[in-house]
Amino acid sequence: MRKFLYSILVAFCLLSSCKTGAPWPDPELDENHEIIAFYNVENLFDTIADGQINDSEFLPGSRLDWNSKKYLTKLDQLATVIEAMGYPIVMGLSEIENRGVLEDLVAQPQMKDAQYEIAHINSSDPRGIDCALLYKKGKFLVDTQYLVSAYDSGKRDPGRQQLIVEGRWLNGPATTFAVNHWPSRRGGTKQTERKRISAARNLFIALFDRHDLDEDYIVIMGDFNDEPSNTSMVKTLNAGPNATDFQFVNLSYPEFTAGKGSYNYRGNWNMLDQIIVSKPFLNCMGGPCMDNAKVYSAPELLFSHPEFGLSPNRTAGGPNYYGGYSDHLPVYAPIQIHSSSDSDL
Repeated sequence: MRKFLYSILVAFCLLSSCKTGAPWPDPELDENHEIIAFYNVENLFDTIADGQINDSEFLPGSRLDWNSKKYLTKLDQLATVIEAMGYPIVMGLSEIENRGVLEDLVAQPQMKDAQYEIAHINSSDPRGIDCALLYKKGKFLVDTQYLVSAYDSGKRDPGRQQLIVEGRWLNGPATTFAVNHWPSRRGGTKQTERKRISAARNLFIALFDRHDLDEDYIVIMGDFNDEPSNTSMVKTLNAGPNATDFQFVNLSYPEFTAGKGSYNYRGNWNMLDQIIVSKPFLNCMGGPCMDNAKVYSAPELLFSHPEFGLSPNRTAGGPNYYGGYSDHLPVYAPIQIHSSSDSDL
């Protein structure tokens, strides 16, 4: 039934001219590299009321007057970004409502050639905003997936849970992806820091319990709502700029030290969205090899704020609908996947 309704909405959208236009150039990569990416897509909600969550802000008749055209415009915009990035081989997403919106996203015309599969579990977040992983069919194979609470065990509200996906590359090694959306800074950065430290601790413990952190291939990506230099990252998660002093290497650290960011708060760029890896990804001795992460800042994703300068072109703010892509920019890192036998990876 959902697919039938979706096809009707797509036809309506085409007749209403809600397409955004041609894609932009791909990130600059040589032919031997794919990319791994993460994107906080800012409230990808459908228009269907869900009695299990509080989705009232994104329903017809709400203060945003969220409707089919706005939803389909949002899907088209996100698909255009993913196409412009050259279809990442694996892509983490946050702020998605349910599996249905992911199915609608991968069904967009410009996405079909990528043949994305979906990893997703409904979280316990009251608003229903989840994390998810898209991965190319036949390139990466998922074995298991589970959620990790952002808060200490025993809390009544588990918050936005973190998605852990364990799998393996075709003809390649086992690899684990952790997709995160840590508690926000709303209420004050210092006042809320303990929540992000809790999320970092829970993630580290979950990975430590199931993996050899020195030997296994692990990718940690997400909107951490903290900078690479904050306590939650460098002390609790033990992720920093090098493999000598830290358990994990933050591939977003060079962009951070260069003053770049993925989120703009009142004119200040923050590197809240990051890609972090375990040490084997840096060895480049026959296994997957990754390089420093970058922010994907195509001009179309930005607008010039009259007071704060260039900022991500967001979909909405408060009661105001702006019609942009997201309030965050995507981040990506090149990956070269070696295997013991010939592969199209």
